Amino acid sequence: MGPDSRRDGARALDELKAMVSDVTPGPTERPNADPQAACVAGLLVADFVGRDELASKLEELSAAGKYDAEDGRTLRVMSRGMLELVDVLGLEYIEVSSPPEDLVAKCDERREAMLAALDEALASDAAAQVWLHAVRAGSGIVDTLFDLRTLSSLFVTRAEALTAAGVSDAEAQAAGAAELALTLEKRLCADDTEAQRDARELLAKAWQRYVDTYGRVAEAGRLASRGHGTERRFPVLAAVAAHKRSNRSLQSLVPRSRASITALAAVHGAPAGQADADVGERVSQTPESRRAQRHRVELEVGIGSESNFYLGFTENLSAGGVFVATYLVKPIGSSVTLDLTMPDGATMEITGTVKWTRGESTDGWPGMGVQFSELGADEEERIRAFVSMREPIFYDD
Repeated sequence: MGPDSRRDGARALDELKAMVSDVTPGPTERPNADPQAACVAGLLVADFVGRDELASKLEELSAAGKYDAEDGRTLRVMSRGMLELVDVLGLEYIEVSSPPEDLVAKCDERREAMLAALDEALASDAAAQVWLHAVRAGSGIVDTLFDLRTLSSLFVTRAEALTAAGVSDAEAQAAGAAELALTLEKRLCADDTEAQRDARELLAKAWQRYVDTYGRVAEAGRLASRGHGTERRFPVLAAVAAHKRSNRSLQSLVPRSRASITALAAVHGAPAGQADADVGERVSQTPESRRAQRHRVELEVGIGSESNFYLGFTENLSAGGVFVATYLVKPIGSSVTLDLTMPDGATMEITGTVKWTRGESTDGWPGMGVQFSELGADEEERIRAFVSMREPIFYDD
């Protein structure tokens, strides 16, 4: 699985390059959310629209001109190829550094002013509020960079509402924020290697097409799932960004304010105010999770069962087990084989047993907790070394 997976990634990257070879990204078309989280979501969405249970509904949507099956394939290829680029960047879009304080202050000031204007003008705009929730959940200079692009886009697409609320220069503010974000990114990435610069520019070329493709496929998935309670398998990209940030801050995806809860519910199709028990709490109460400290990481994970392989991603990992986010959940007690592909490209094949599962009614990704059956000393050492460099999200009691 490991070598095949790397070859699949290389092929996807070649296709991605061909798709965007003629693209020249503008300041507002560069990444405005963590590319890795977005592409992992894309792989999960692409996996699910390919399942038999949605085939007839998607055919109906296709006949009605509301879905193109090629979009599903494109989403998978772009997600896989862009994850290859993220690997080149070291798993993070930008490594945190210390730009000039005056530039940081200027970015923060612009971000807060635009956020306040949008909060006032778009209080009843559900789709915009999900993005604003993601912005409010942000922290740090890299999130500020993404936020400036998000706010710039909203100032363009919601210019009429902003004008009605008394904002007279929405387009100028949008352009200014986009240029400021580009300036900030150049300062943050000043020490990039040539390979990193090339990867970052290719991500920028692909980003807008990826966003558009993801949006179409996820919308088709929600339409096909309507009435079955599974629309949450196809989150809008803003919700993916919010979830990534909230997990990092040890918070629930569901915000505390009633207005934002209503906005999120409107997008996901769930009853307003409905919230499940905190996922982190449920995991920490699982006996297996207390054996070793859990860490949230994002690695490629191949899961083998008989002759079937599919792609998931790890949400937390310890020397005792791993949570694999996937819609193809195996029953509790099932034996599975995991191919953990580490950042250096090396793959470890590890067997395990499904000990718990997470359904779709929660605010986290669906998936399953796998307890490792047996680890060699070298494998355990490598896993411990890797997770020691990652920030923990779940804690022992």
